[in-house]
Amino acid sequence: MIGNNPLNSLRSHVSKFDEPLLVLDQDGMILFASEQTAKLLDQSALQGESIFHYVEHNSDKLRNWLLSPDANRFREMNVTFLKDGTTVPVKLRMFVWSVTKDGFLVCVTLRDSTFINRRRRDILRKILTIENLSRSRKIREGKLEESVNEILRASSRATNTERVNAWLFTEDRSEIRCIGNYDARQNELVPQESLPRVKFPNYFHLFETRRIIVSSDSLHSDITGELAESYLIPNDIQAMMDVPIRREGEIVGVLCFESVGAQRDWTIENQKFALITAQMVSLALETHERNLARQSLESELRSKNALLRETHHRIKNNLTILRSLLNIQQHNSRDDFHAGLFEDSKNRLDSIVSLHELLYQTRNFETVNLMAYLRTLVNSLSQSFASYPEPIRLHDRDGTTAISVSAAVSIGLIVNEIITNSFKHAFGPAMSEAGKVELTVIDLPEQVKLIIADNGPGFDFEEMRDTVGLEIVQGLVHQLSGEMDYSGENGSRFEITLSLEALKGANQ
Repeated sequence: MIGNNPLNSLRSHVSKFDEPLLVLDQDGMILFASEQTAKLLDQSALQGESIFHYVEHNSDKLRNWLLSPDANRFREMNVTFLKDGTTVPVKLRMFVWSVTKDGFLVCVTLRDSTFINRRRRDILRKILTIENLSRSRKIREGKLEESVNEILRASSRATNTERVNAWLFTEDRSEIRCIGNYDARQNELVPQESLPRVKFPNYFHLFETRRIIVSSDSLHSDITGELAESYLIPNDIQAMMDVPIRREGEIVGVLCFESVGAQRDWTIENQKFALITAQMVSLALETHERNLARQSLESELRSKNALLRETHHRIKNNLTILRSLLNIQQHNSRDDFHAGLFEDSKNRLDSIVSLHELLYQTRNFETVNLMAYLRTLVNSLSQSFASYPEPIRLHDRDGTTAISVSAAVSIGLIVNEIITNSFKHAFGPAMSEAGKVELTVIDLPEQVKLIIADNGPGFDFEEMRDTVGLEIVQGLVHQLSGEMDYSGENGSRFEITLSLEALKGANQ
């Protein structure tokens, strides 16, 4: 035990502090205890007792520090004090006051950790609530009613608040309408009427001037007093915390936390939590409205696609009817020349019919796969010239080039004219082998090349340039900004080079 002089000096200092204090010697004996310490531990006579008589938890750690304080002359430690058969969590802050040959003194401040632990648990509960809401499937899927219900319930539990409700302004901002009012006493959403601006002008004005509205005594507050008669008193609301719901900086509603039956001071943690929760409501609103917009667009797209399918189907049917009429006219023709003209027209129609049939099947009305279209077209032409053993050979491949519909019509007519011309004029009875046509498609980095060749005798291109068929071909190639070369050696060979950009953008 050290002498009284250091103790008296320490007492003169600590007596000025209005908080729980102890003075210990190196053995843990209590040499001085303030009145606040006696109140905290509910003990009137602490002086002369050993602190270990009261410490239940971490007493060994405290004892070890008192044995060798030179290594660390300041120490914080959480212990548990006995109090009337119960325990009180206490945080000790200890420092060595005087070290002499007779020993040393330790000054100890005590703080009840109950509030600290409660606050820590409260903060943790709020953090977990925010984490759970951030992972909410209902919010992510834009289910507004279910999302608001989930947010209000979780916020009520996290803040221990009897009523939590969400409101949205009408478009003209003349009133706020409740989109959800959770009452923890009933554990369910309860109805709540709208609040008109005309009855509460000051309250509405606050939303334009304040970040958050807080009142611990709402009935007598200048901020919320005008709500008393029609809203606060009927619902027994004694305290309010209202947080604006914002979208892109504009206030679109308000999230209200309402204490029922008792006044309440809203902690800074509750205010921060409310602000985050209001953002969750805003997120739910945005997701819901985005989903509504997407559903509307999808509905319009379905209607558009249905209309386009019907349009292409009708076009195909009308072209088929027109072909039937041409077929009748061909049947009534008086000579082969006119019959041949009708046959040419039917083949041209078939190239367009094939395209619309393909569009109807694939349900893509803006582009068409070039190879898929040419296969359909070649199959149709082959049926027209079925008397030949192998009339048309398409060098098939799994091409992925997509071209516009209008470009496909032009290519179909080009291929039809050249192939039909071969069978009409190149293959005569003098040929020693069966006539056949080969169609080759070559993809280049920025171009598509079509090569159409037959095994006929060929012809003089300049002499035949002004025929109807070649005029159609040349006009269509020019329309697609392409180039065409012809060779008449060892049969006719047309090589047509088309810009890929022109083929894809012909619809635009």
